[in-house]
Amino acid sequence: MKSSLTNAVLSGLLEASKRYVYYGEDGESSELDIHTTQIARRDLDEFFDSGGVPGQFFGRRFNNPIAAGSSGQMPTKLNAALKAWAAVSSDPLLVRGKSPKQALKAWLVEHADELGLRKRDGELNEGGIEEICKVANWRPEGGATPTPSALPAPAPPDDFREYPHDLDDEIPF
Repeated sequence: MKSSLTNAVLSGLLEASKRYVYYGEDGESSELDIHTTQIARRDLDEFFDSGGVPGQFFGRRFNNPIAAGSSGQMPTKLNAALKAWAAVSSDPLLVRGKSPKQALKAWLVEHADELGLRKRDGELNEGGIEEICKVANWRPEGGATPTPSALPAPAPPDDFREYPHDLDDEIPF
């Protein structure tokens, strides 16, 4: 896997923020630093899906071109429903204090241009978005939106007096 990803980045098949290992005084090197090179999650998923690479790794939810929406035969509303469901169901902050349907609608409105959810006159396709929300909603029974729980309190800072190592009694300044 590591070799395949490295070769894909070096050959330009996979978009990445490349970092290189530098040796010697001249600082020249062509060796890709695989520990600091960064690949966007979306680019990685597109790379795997375009090559038909199956598998459940890197936390991927979709691992085939149909589910990922890369098929030319994918209906617009189905593609939007799949992408909205994947985004909203995997990010608890998006549904915090909202019903799944409200969170889906907010996400779809935010991504309307890229998903083709505008009418010919440029207005938002509200009816289409409602239909998509009905399909992608994983809690269709409705009910009151749960009150968001409080965020956990941050951990208290380490107390210097509890430092486990011996310290000099004298301060050098």
